[in-house]
Amino acid sequence: MLGFGGLMLTWSYRDQQAYYAMLDHGREVEADIVDAFGKTNRGRTSYVVKLAWADRLGQVQTYPPTHVSPEFWRTISDAGVWTVKMTRIRYLEGENVRPLILGDSAEREHQDWFGIRAGLAFLLVGLGCGVWLMRGMRGA
Repeated sequence: MLGFGGLMLTWSYRDQQAYYAMLDHGREVEADIVDAFGKTNRGRTSYVVKLAWADRLGQVQTYPPTHVSPEFWRTISDAGVWTVKMTRIRYLEGENVRPLILGDSAEREHQDWFGIRAGLAFLLVGLGCGVWLMRGMRGA
């Protein structure tokens, strides 16, 4: 738990810093939505998009499929079928970080904050368990 919490906290914090950097000085472009679909797990549906865009040099950049909000999904689909093929994004030139989908920035901010909080919670629970175990070993 301790290691997982530390990793989750670190990844989410780095993702959040990239988010703020994109807001501040990220390059804004029109991106192709090359794939979009919903995945249902335990009765809950989450939505994913895969993006491709041209950088300043004209090279096509992609990022692995990334989660989007149900609200954003409704803006790119009609009756649950993916219909919109482009969206505005911001990205950081030369860095392999998740681009910011401008029409879904509130979801991105929520994901980053959730990850930081959950990572911190796992870290603290892991530390608490470690302290509890150490105390138990001393008393034995």
